Amino acid sequence: MQNIANAKDERILKERIANSRGTICVPFETLHFLCSHPDDPYQIVKKALIKEFKKGCYRLNPSHYIPAIVNNDDLNYILGVLALSSEQLLAKEKPPSPLLRQGFRIQCLQGCHRVAAAKEALPPSERWWTVSLYSAGKAESSVHRPDLTDNALGAGPELRTALAEEYSSLISYSDSEIYTMICFCNKLTGKLALDASERWWSHLTPNKRRDLGGFFKHRELAADFEELLDLPGLWWGDWIGNLHEIIGMRCDEVS
Repeated sequence: MQNIANAKDERILKERIANSRGTICVPFETLHFLCSHPDDPYQIVKKALIKEFKKGCYRLNPSHYIPAIVNNDDLNYILGVLALSSEQLLAKEKPPSPLLRQGFRIQCLQGCHRVAAAKEALPPSERWWTVSLYSAGKAESSVHRPDLTDNALGAGPELRTALAEEYSSLISYSDSEIYTMICFCNKLTGKLALDASERWWSHLTPNKRRDLGGFFKHRELAADFEELLDLPGLWWGDWIGNLHEIIGMRCDEVS
């Protein structure tokens, strides 16, 4: 299995390098989001991010960049505004801030929750984010890189999925928030809901995954818990690690 994971890792890395077109800082209104996840009806992600951003918002940390897809025309426009070649943009240590025309939009693969939270947590003068640009299609001569010709066909589904999911594990959530979103995802159908559910499960430690998985097997007890989700005041803190004690009480069994 690890050989398969290693091969996928290497494949995604090569495609990422091949299609990387540099990094820029842009105002929030330039960002257009292609939602690839279920809604967050309880605004759990947004609230968690607002709390973190009020402590400090680190937008120049590469792991916090928002990945975006650009076609050749849009890339050439950005390069023209910056008066840079593609090679020069890629070589920039600090992302530049191009003054783009009004109405220009960049298609982002993820990051909508970050921007929504930042709009509330940051002052107007700080309403910008750092975006990593990736090619939407085969590079034209102005952005041609001979050493990467075989891979420069545009970011494919595998890379786009990896880029869309890479930030989610960096946010810290309470057990209550994770449980709430897992329950929400379980009510939905389709691959997006399944993928989202798996991402929320990944925030739990192995022991907590075991305890919550065992708890869900007690269907009546789990259903009773879920009916209380509409009372948000009841849900706070970390408690999933104690579920095995509730199960051990056998309070859902008929005497």
